[in-house]
Amino acid sequence: MLLTIAIGSGLFWILNGDATKAIASFSAVLIIACPCALALASPFTLAAVLSVYDKNKFYLKNTAVIEQLARINTFVFDKTGTISNPERAGFTFNGEINAEQQQWVSDLARNSGHPLSRELVKWLNLPERYTVNNYREMVGRGLSGLVQNHEIRIGNAAFTGINQDKQTAGSTVHVVIDQQYLGYFLFTQQWREGLKALTVSLRKGSNLHLLSGDQDHDRMELLTIFPEGNQMHFKQSPQQKLDYIKSLQEKGEKVLMFGDGLNDAGALKQSDLGVAVTDNINNFSPGCEAILDGASFTKIPAFIQQAKDAVKVIHMSFAISLVYNIVGLSFAVQGLLSPLIAAILMPASTATIILFTSITARLYARKNKLL
Repeated sequence: MLLTIAIGSGLFWILNGDATKAIASFSAVLIIACPCALALASPFTLAAVLSVYDKNKFYLKNTAVIEQLARINTFVFDKTGTISNPERAGFTFNGEINAEQQQWVSDLARNSGHPLSRELVKWLNLPERYTVNNYREMVGRGLSGLVQNHEIRIGNAAFTGINQDKQTAGSTVHVVIDQQYLGYFLFTQQWREGLKALTVSLRKGSNLHLLSGDQDHDRMELLTIFPEGNQMHFKQSPQQKLDYIKSLQEKGEKVLMFGDGLNDAGALKQSDLGVAVTDNINNFSPGCEAILDGASFTKIPAFIQQAKDAVKVIHMSFAISLVYNIVGLSFAVQGLLSPLIAAILMPASTATIILFTSITARLYARKNKLL
């Protein structure tokens, strides 16, 4: 297309007997219509947004994730470790367990990256002492291993062989040592600060879902946060979570999944965009596209708005580049623009686009209270 315009303008002036203008218009068209400004608009905008996210403890795998984030219309949350605040949670033990047995449990749980295991180790507050042999982890169910030649199993009722889960208001970690049931740790949790305001904001134009592997003890309390009760599902295995995400996608929905990064690895990978929420950024899932520090959990609506604003900036940059090219070409084909001036304007337009994208992206970040 560009060559056609350049050749056409050159032939026009040759046929009109002006060889000087023919050469000038041909050269100016090729120079002035440099695609650099168009090519740089997107990467510079996304790079600016990426730096804003980094400052707010939202870490993306690459800049393409920003454009994916702008298209999301459905949000799916895990419960434990995602919408609950590990720093405001604790355990109590119902049953009988001595200090040595607690040590065994701590050493076993230390091998797991699951939020509940990490919090249990933190709560027991015991130094690492024994080596664990034959370690096995059933994601979403429990852990087992040999510690000091004692068979330790901790996890949910099904994994530990208990007939039925205890009807308690919280998550439970049952303990079986040498095939003897000792009792269970009761994990009491509180929701992350600002969770209700966050869900209210996200519900504007989007669908919200909750998937949890825990029992439904918190259903009534969570109904005040997730009013669509039929979109809350408990006792979900990792495979069920993955299948649920897939069913949403089959309906044409663009799904973002917030999970703990391990138990939800399959669902995170299946989602259009998987975000691991963690209070320790060293714990993440290779199946996720982003890691969100728990301290920035309430900023999720701002992150999403920033992504949408980034797309606006890219479109505005394209419009500016298009106007520049149209005006520049109109002068170039008339032979009114010398190749020298065109060569000066070409880098100037590129610099203008770079400045525009960088500054505008940061202005939007200020509007979204991310800077």
